[in-house]
Formats: sequence, C-alpha cells, structure tokens
Amino acid sequence: MNQQYTTPNPTPSGSSTPPNPPQPPKWEPPVYRSQQAPNSKVYWILCYLGILWLVGLIADRENPKTRFHVNQGIILSMLGAVLSVAYTIWHVIMNAVFGLWFLGGLIGVHPIGAALNTAFGLAVAAIMVFYVVVGIMNAVNCREKPLPIIGKLFVIVK
Repeated sequence: MNQQYTTPNPTPSGSSTPPNPPQPPKWEPPVYRSQQAPNSKVYWILCYLGILWLVGLIADRENPKTRFHVNQGIILSMLGAVLSVAYTIWHVIMNAVFGLWFLGGLIGVHPIGAALNTAFGLAVAAIMVFYVVVGIMNAVNCREKPLPIIGKLFVIVK
C-alpha cells in the first residue's frame, strides 16, 4: 500500500494552524412553562377584572409577564377602592347639603344634589372603565405597558 503522508501547511511561526475552536451556544432568553400555555393571556386579562388578579397570581406566578399584569391589576383594584371611598364621602356630603329633611329624617335629595351625585358617580365609573379597557388591550396585545398615571406607582409582586 502506498500511502502518502502530508503535513499541514506551517504558518510563518512554524506551527500548524489550529482547528477552529468550538463556538459557544448562542444565548436565548429563558422560556417559562407558562409562556407556552394557552392560558397565559386569560390570566393577563383576568388581572384587570377586580380581584381576579388572584387567579393569575396563584396559577402562573413564575411568568414575569403575569407578575407584571398582576401588579397592574392590584394597583387598579386599589384605585377602585380609593374612588369608592371618595364617592361614598361625596355622596354623604351631598345628601347632607342638599337633603330634604322632614322631622329629622331624610326624605329625599334636591335635584341639584342628585345631579351632582350622578355626575360624580359617572366620572368614577368612566375612570375605572378607561383603566380596565387599557389594561385588557395591553394584555391582549402581549404588551408590558404600565397603566397611564397609576401604573408606575409601585411594584407589589416581584
């Protein structure tokens, strides 16, 4: 058998060229189990519907997007509680100022007081509906965009 042995071409320094070193694997962001689940968007949407943010918190806590939407939902729930207390105080004051009293009892409210109560109640409802719609739209479109004005106040679930 006639075999010819060839040597690699030497470099100017006299050594042979080393083989290409193996390339390190490219970094990819971690994929969370719940990001693959079809229920994630449902959890994100539920976060903006009252206390239903608890569902996402319990069922999908390890997903960072779910934690973001849970935080937004908690902030929205707190805003709803504050606005509810403000409306109750407003309602009591308007009834005291515009109430029609007879023999120590409230028998009705003057139309001006009723109109002011209604206007304030509608304003509170409009604010809440606005925030719920914005939050749900962000959840449906898979965006982690904080709610306007109140969304960056604080983070509760880390």
